[in-house]
Amino acid sequence: MEKFEHFLDFLGGSKLGALFIVIGIVAVFLGAIAEIGAIGKVAEKIKIDETGRRWLRYMGVIFLGLGLAIDLASYLHSQQLPNKEIIVDYLPVVIIAVVALIAGFSEVKLRTRIGELRQAEEHLVSSVEDATRHVLKGIPQIFDRAYQLIKQADKELWIISFALDFGECHSHIPSIANTYNRMAVSEAYKTNTKKRRRNMSDDVKDFAETLKSKVVSIPRVHILTLCDEDIRKNFLEPLAGRPKYKSIFVESKKNEVYGLIQQVKQKIIDRVKARDPAPNEDEEFIGRMFEVHRLPIQLFIAGIKGQDRLGCLVFMVGTEILLGATRAAENGLASDSVEDDDQEFYEPGFYTELKEVVDVYKALANALLSEAKAQCDADRRPVYDGK
Repeated sequence: MEKFEHFLDFLGGSKLGALFIVIGIVAVFLGAIAEIGAIGKVAEKIKIDETGRRWLRYMGVIFLGLGLAIDLASYLHSQQLPNKEIIVDYLPVVIIAVVALIAGFSEVKLRTRIGELRQAEEHLVSSVEDATRHVLKGIPQIFDRAYQLIKQADKELWIISFALDFGECHSHIPSIANTYNRMAVSEAYKTNTKKRRRNMSDDVKDFAETLKSKVVSIPRVHILTLCDEDIRKNFLEPLAGRPKYKSIFVESKKNEVYGLIQQVKQKIIDRVKARDPAPNEDEEFIGRMFEVHRLPIQLFIAGIKGQDRLGCLVFMVGTEILLGATRAAENGLASDSVEDDDQEFYEPGFYTELKEVVDVYKALANALLSEAKAQCDADRRPVYDGK
């Protein structure tokens, strides 16, 4: 006991050992700081990534061990102990301590690796589920996903759609609105929308307001929609001919919905035109918006806020499909009931975050935008290209 007390008194007596111990403590602290709640903001300010923090922790423990070893050697030297006593009384303790330290490091490394494997497994399962299960049937499910995706959108946004206030024309159909309102309120919906109850009319309005703000705040925005006259001719008129829309979309209703679509579209045009083309030299800042007569498909691609991944919603209804489905419905070739999952022209779509699939649809969207710009230039129609 007396020797131990002497050792404690002498600990830190070596200037080199004390220096190594201080360096080790500082390195371990900086390496662990990002794991300690709000203190992690300090790590963000000094820009230490996870790899850097890991190396700091390793080096910190090494310096601590060296400092303690130097202090121990200095202590033993000061006591002028015979070699036999050092070997018998102190060397086993040192060996046990080293073995314990190695075992501790091995356990930490093993736990870290197991955690990484679990994350990889969860990501793989998520990717498989995402690629195989997120099939969407009908406007209620498709609008729900589009709404949440727009709320999450960050850094990057691609929109190809008949109407930029997506869901507006469908929210006036009671069977669609009621089906949407009865859908389960998932945790994702609560998190993304900050709402606890669904109301399609309110959500459609919030979708439009969210989009208006996003086209200004998101660095890379790409939009493709219909020309003014084609919103009526190639979208509203065919849609209004479908059975469940026909009784609702009388001429006054078509004029009302057309006016709402035009208002949102014009506000978004004004915002895209007013975007600063280069607010930050270090960041690519793009604002493109073109109008066309027809669309082969509708889709939304968005960078998901706080995550390094993209979400992609594909709505498999373009101009030709809409016209064909409407004519078939008029000729009695397909039913148009929301409850009938087996109908031939049931609105199909899917959502994915699988990178390879998202890249395919992003390439398609880029090609459609490039073709639209060329057509707008040829027709001398206005384009809004902040690229």
